[in-house]
Amino acid sequence: MKKLLRRCFLKAGMSGFAMVAMLPAFPSCEQFAGGYAGEFLELGSGARALGMGRAYAAVAEGPGSLLWNPAGLGYPGRSEWAFNYVSLYEGAALSEIAFGHSFVRPFGIGLSGIRFQHQGIPRRDDFNNEIGSVEVSQTGMLFGVGFQPVHNFTLGATQKIISQKIDDTSASAWDMDVGMLADLGRFRWGLEAQNLMNAKLVRDGGSDQLPRAYRIGGALRLPGPLLATADLVRREKVSTEYRAGLEYSFTRWAALRAGWDGAFPTFGASLSWKRTGIDYAVLMHDILGPSHRFTLRLFFGPGLEKKQLARADWREGKIALAEAVKAEMRIVISTPTDGHETTAKRVSVSGRVDGSGPIL
Repeated sequence: MKKLLRRCFLKAGMSGFAMVAMLPAFPSCEQFAGGYAGEFLELGSGARALGMGRAYAAVAEGPGSLLWNPAGLGYPGRSEWAFNYVSLYEGAALSEIAFGHSFVRPFGIGLSGIRFQHQGIPRRDDFNNEIGSVEVSQTGMLFGVGFQPVHNFTLGATQKIISQKIDDTSASAWDMDVGMLADLGRFRWGLEAQNLMNAKLVRDGGSDQLPRAYRIGGALRLPGPLLATADLVRREKVSTEYRAGLEYSFTRWAALRAGWDGAFPTFGASLSWKRTGIDYAVLMHDILGPSHRFTLRLFFGPGLEKKQLARADWREGKIALAEAVKAEMRIVISTPTDGHETTAKRVSVSGRVDGSGPIL
């Protein structure tokens, strides 16, 4: 049975969540479509993107840019930590911790770790007696950088290491994604190429290849607080998908979302207050049914407006601050003295500045 399980997983690849769930009930996995290697990454990187049908290539921002379009790391924005966790089925879980930071100079970085784990899949002998369990895990470590050479255009790249383990068999591979974003006012468009190396996860008895993929997307800011997005995703030898999303922002701290992820409708919402935000999304799966995703976002550092002004000052050769400086200043006039009166046409004034912090 152990050899049969291994053979099944090797044929179907590491992305078939449905296959894992159904293994205890079926003796062979020949009848299941296994998806593609690395698919788990798209199921865990930010509830905002998931709620908009994963049509996110043109609006990628923050640490979520590592997957959807690394060029998004180059835009100015609030630095943040993001945390995701979802319990899927039968002991399966997906978790992520991500970090994104944009600098005063026109670039930003991001880090992310995503892990899918399924423990307790029953292992059975030829007589259907349970003789233990099988553990399945997949992990993705992502590092990216984005650069903004001009104020309305960015470039970015993501380096990723993907590893997988099925029982006592493991494999790993590294690959790279690149992307670009152009901002034309109300319209933005993005382009991303994934898995440029076409790397393989090689183990005893077989391998899974990370499919090269191309994603092109557009985003249109409609009159009022409505954002519409659309993506075309072409995955070599796997599929072509059309995705779409809508986001309606009531205020700067609340929004509703809906989308189409190529197979099912998606829905989402968000709330934020000062330095904290929560994004929510509900997704459908043809076998597993609905699942609910939450992303906790913790912001720090200067806001978007301050980052934009700082970058503009830097481009013009002025001094800019990476962090907001709170300083209490006062001007003390020493000459003329307080209460002094004069009828002279010209008066010389001298004094000093008391306080801390730079004077721009």
